[in-house]
Amino acid sequence: MKKLSIAIAVLALAGAACSGTDDGGAITSPTATGGAPAGAVATDEVVGTTGNLWSPKHIVVAAGTTVEWEWEDAVGGHNVVFDNDLYRSGDPTGDGRASFEFNDTGIFDYYCEVHAPGGSGIMTGSVTVE
Repeated sequence: MKKLSIAIAVLALAGAACSGTDDGGAITSPTATGGAPAGAVATDEVVGTTGNLWSPKHIVVAAGTTVEWEWEDAVGGHNVVFDNDLYRSGDPTGDGRASFEFNDTGIFDYYCEVHAPGGSGIMTGSVTVE
């Protein structure tokens, strides 16, 4: 009986150890704050802020995906502005939310007017649409 209990415990531990993958700590699915795994394409994405930085800074999505940006208590305010006048979320606000649906493939660079005026500064990011 004791050998059977030990055998069951060993099998249970082996099953638990084999149920995941050895991904070296990589994110394996999109998270509430964004972050599609490398090489994967997200279906919806949320970009937040960490201080005056977009988080995640770069995302990869499929065509037809709506990306949402969220921020709270931003000193000086934030907004989302894309190069080439593709989209501007409005004037910077302390608390805000903006979204845009990407239907065309390509790399789309964006920035906050307050913290990266003209697209040069610390609060920049990009959306790659596949």
